[in-house]
Amino acid sequence: MIDNLQDLISRTSGDEWKTYQQILDNTAIIMLLNSVGKVSYVNRKYCDISGYGRDDVTGLDFQSIFSDVSEQQTLPEIWQQLQQGKSRKGEILARKRDERFFWMDAGIYPIKKHPESPYHFIVIGTDITSFKNALQIKDQFLANMSHEFRTPLHTIYSLGNLLAETSLSREQNDYMESILNATGILMRMVEDLLDLNKIETGQARIESKIFNPQLLIQSLARMFSEKTRQKQINFSLEYDASLPELVLGDPHRLKQILMHLLENAVKYTTHGLIHLSCRPARRENGHAEFLFLVEDTGIGIPRESLEMIQEKFQQLHTGDTRPFGGPGLGLSIVKHLIELQKGEFRIESTEEKGTTVSFSIPYKEANGQDEQIQDAKIEGPEKKEEEKPLINTNSNGEPYKVLIAEDADINQLVIRKHMQKLGFDADFADNGKIALEKLRNKKYDIVLMDMQMPVMDGYQTIKSIRNDFAAPVNHIPIISITASVMREASGKCIEAGADDYMPKPYDVAELKTKMEKWIKKNKYETKSTTPVMQEDHKSQNAESLIDLEYLEQLSEGDNDFTISMLSYFIDHTPGVIAEMKQYYKEKDFKALRNVAHKFKPQLTFMGVKSIFQDVENIEQYANTGTNTEAIPQLIQRTEEVCMKALVEIKAELEKML
Repeated sequence: MIDNLQDLISRTSGDEWKTYQQILDNTAIIMLLNSVGKVSYVNRKYCDISGYGRDDVTGLDFQSIFSDVSEQQTLPEIWQQLQQGKSRKGEILARKRDERFFWMDAGIYPIKKHPESPYHFIVIGTDITSFKNALQIKDQFLANMSHEFRTPLHTIYSLGNLLAETSLSREQNDYMESILNATGILMRMVEDLLDLNKIETGQARIESKIFNPQLLIQSLARMFSEKTRQKQINFSLEYDASLPELVLGDPHRLKQILMHLLENAVKYTTHGLIHLSCRPARRENGHAEFLFLVEDTGIGIPRESLEMIQEKFQQLHTGDTRPFGGPGLGLSIVKHLIELQKGEFRIESTEEKGTTVSFSIPYKEANGQDEQIQDAKIEGPEKKEEEKPLINTNSNGEPYKVLIAEDADINQLVIRKHMQKLGFDADFADNGKIALEKLRNKKYDIVLMDMQMPVMDGYQTIKSIRNDFAAPVNHIPIISITASVMREASGKCIEAGADDYMPKPYDVAELKTKMEKWIKKNKYETKSTTPVMQEDHKSQNAESLIDLEYLEQLSEGDNDFTISMLSYFIDHTPGVIAEMKQYYKEKDFKALRNVAHKFKPQLTFMGVKSIFQDVENIEQYANTGTNTEAIPQLIQRTEEVCMKALVEIKAELEKML
């Protein structure tokens, strides 16, 4: 049909053509492009949706009627693909007459009248704007839902742990263990729903980092060896030594996939063994395809269920009786994540004998030849000298005072109990405004800040503490606590000025460790948080633009914290530079001052000493409106140094992954 449509248009006329036109107008958006990408025909459906008349767009270039706002390809890249005779299918943003846009799910197909003639193109699409808007509403609903679910779950989990530490009978202990297990299942359900939503809406991203697959798998094996030991199941690991040591890929997604599969294997296996193996599937031209297998001797899957179980929300047993629970999202997420990495997923199972799940993922070898991967050897965590735990009293023998901004009464009850057990003196504020008032009138050693509160939320409160208070209060350690599970949550908290981040439900031991770390750090620091940055430019190490000593002190061996801070700087610095340029161009000095102010702590953490004074000058000049003519040069120097520093920071990050 596509090959002959243009001939059909040229040959038919009158009533016959009107019939064809009505059919086309009622089915899809149709557009024809000539060999140089100019519009030669659009149907009425396109005109009705876009607001353009046919004469308005005839002769216009392909790139002028579509927007270059595309997550996957730019319009020049799409045009280059089409000129090679390749079709393009997917979402694309089209312009309307009123300067708005509408989303199309469209196929663009090259066609030829004769083998020697140039390509012409036909666009066949449907308007999916309402669908995209609905997805956006769903995303917001899921974000809100996750918060509303996690807040009471945090309370149940925390109170349950507190109760479990009291004197209970064996029967009561069994009940409590069931409550905590059920809470964990609900938490994973929320996280799985969010993951699945990201996959369905195209928001799931596959990163490319250098990592050591063997270290990752050995770490998982240690974790699941303990779980299988508790169930008296044998666990074994096989890893082929011929596989490359370092590869470029997404270690987080690989860990997520294997975690889902191993958790399923443990859940559905009551006796026998679980075996995890990794073998080479193919290796050529600097690429290695890894074959992973997870085998168990569990209950197996009936033959008729093998196809169904890979679909969303399907379980092994869909009737009234099921030996094991769960929403059945795991395999759907796993399958999608593997396919996003251009891999293949297979599952074989025999009822009452067991299941074998295998998948392959191709990785690029990181063999040290490319510049980006030189010196990127991965080492295990260094052994850290044992430190004496912090005694939770100050020099006067009084407990350290903690200000807790939290609006929910039940959460206040839980946190109060935790603070009592940990030896801290807790004071509460129902919202950010009350917290600020308390900070003006009392001395505290640390602040725990809920991020979603009435009157004044945590983000506003933290910014006010950092900007409106004098030393030493403006440098008080702040740990943000939030029920949000969105990936950017921790970054938003740090950007607002928090020192650290804890998701709900939090682990009490982890919270204690972080509180002690930040109190101890603040205890021995001078009143200024950035004295190291006030050094003269000449004191800068000529061989390196960064100095991570300060960050290492803060992390106290917590690699996850260090990785998150390095990643945050890498992800946000280009945007910060772009914002400073844009705000200066628009003469929006208030916004410029805010961006520069928030950027200084990031430079502190990364030890980028040579431009700290420059950024401070940008902040000062923008704030006072003086010497503004010097700002462009300061921004340019900041950009030059940051771009070079990013190369070093990426290299440091790759060493840790």
